Amino acid sequence: YGWDKGNELLVKMSERLQEFAGNEHIYRVYGDDFIILNEEHTAIDINTINNWDFVKDSCITIDLKHFDLKNTHINSWQTLEMNLE
Repeated sequence: YGWDKGNELLVKMSERLQEFAGNEHIYRVYGDDFIILNEEHTAIDINTINNWDFVKDSCITIDLKHFDLKNTHINSWQTLEMNLE
């Protein structure tokens, strides 16, 4: 696949997430992870994302995790990272 193809997939993923999430805050972290921050919980159907053409036709693996930042003790990037493992 190569770097160029990987970068193309990351751009497609970010564009589709922006369409999907609307005005929410979307951040790319590390090399290939994305975080969506919003004030209210938004249910995300993993099947919808897995059925996007470019995801279906690639080796992309999608994993979703939800953290309620208002009701948890996640108050730093380090604490969030520990909860991602």
